[in-house]
Amino acid sequence: MPQQITHPFDEKERILRTLLPTPLYSDGVFNCRACMKHVHGFSYHCGDCKTDLQTTCASKPLVHTHHSHPHQLLLSFSLPPGPTSSET
Repeated sequence: MPQQITHPFDEKERILRTLLPTPLYSDGVFNCRACMKHVHGFSYHCGDCKTDLQTTCASKPLVHTHHSHPHQLLLSFSLPPGPTSSET
């Protein structure tokens, strides 16, 4: 794994993330900003904004072609829409 990356997930692609073998947090767990899972182990950490990406999320391809779908699939970094006022 590269020691430092910039990633399109970040609003500002100039954010440099550094690979850490263990989280900096006292409980040894970090919250991956891409998938929102609680993870332990390697992470890409941004010291300025105090956010982390697990290496698997940081390594996913941005474009994927699958035989069962006629179009290329693009990886999106947005949260699913919340409930509408009619659903509450």
